[in-house]
Amino acid sequence: LWSIGLDYSHGTGHGVGHFLNVHEGPHGIGVVAAPHNATIHEHMIVSNEPGFYLEGEFGIRIENLDLIVARPTAHSADGFLTLQSLTMAPLCRDLIDVNLLNSHERAWVDQYHDAVRRVLQPALA
Repeated sequence: LWSIGLDYSHGTGHGVGHFLNVHEGPHGIGVVAAPHNATIHEHMIVSNEPGFYLEGEFGIRIENLDLIVARPTAHSADGFLTLQSLTMAPLCRDLIDVNLLNSHERAWVDQYHDAVRRVLQPALA
């Protein structure tokens, strides 16, 4: 969306489980300031819920929970904070127009589905 000049009018994510509530801090990702200037730290859980709404037309939103993890990089031994999926539910491929995805986005969908399969398959056997 950002690359074509579009945005969405809601937060990207919020804390989960701090006080066993939903839509809670202490952290959040969005246009509304997080309370007490909270920052994101490794091992926090955050919702990841990007979406797009075209008023009077349609809307789409995916909501997952992610764990904040540090991943080392070539330039940082401590690593950068990134997201690791906790939600393990396949995306409905019938709702994905792959012609609208670039190669990086298609690879992400495939890698996510591989991870879901690895986690869930033993429980389904």
